[in-house]
Amino acid sequence: MPLPLVRFHEAHGGRGPGDADRGLPAQRLTAIDLLERPLAKWRHEGNRVALSLRPFELVTLHLRR
Repeated sequence: MPLPLVRFHEAHGGRGPGDADRGLPAQRLTAIDLLERPLAKWRHEGNRVALSLRPFELVTLHLRR
C-alpha cells in the first residue's frame, strides 16, 4: 500500500512553527514541489515532524517506507 502525500499550508499571512504527528509507518520524509520532484529531506524525530511555515507557504511531504 503506497503512503500518502501530506500537504500543509499557512493561510493567514503569518509565520509560525508547528508540528504534526505522522501516525504512519514512514521511515523517510522528503519535501517535494507541486510536480512531485524532491526538494530536500525533512527532519523528524520518531513520529513527530517539526514545521516552520512562511506566510502563505505550501509544504508537501512524501512519506516513504
